[in-house]
Amino acid sequence: MKTSKVVASFFLGTLLAAAIPAHAKDPCGTVLCLGGSMMGGSGGSMCKSAIDDYFDIRKYKKGKFSPSRTARARASWLDGCESPDNKVNKDRINAKYGTVYSNPGF
Repeated sequence: MKTSKVVASFFLGTLLAAAIPAHAKDPCGTVLCLGGSMMGGSGGSMCKSAIDDYFDIRKYKKGKFSPSRTARARASWLDGCESPDNKVNKDRINAKYGTVYSNPGF
C-alpha cells in the first residue's frame, strides 16, 4: 500500500514537472529590453532570451519572408504586455524592428 502511494506520487510529480514550460515567454520583458536598447542601454545576458523571443517571430508567404506579416505578428505579441504606459514604446519598437528578419546584434 505504501509503495503504491510513493509510486503514484512520483508519477504525478513527473507529469506536473513535464507540463510546466522551462521558459515562459514574456512580452513585457521584451518591451523593457528592446525599449532600453533603443535608448542606448543594455540588459546584457538577462535580456537575450526576451529579445530572441521577439526576433524568433517570423511570418512567410509562399516560402518567402513577409516583413509586413512579421511586423503585425510581432505587434500582436507585444500587445500581450497590457501595461498602458508601454503603448508608445511598443509602437516605437515595432516601427524600428518589426520588419527586420533577425536580431541586429544587441
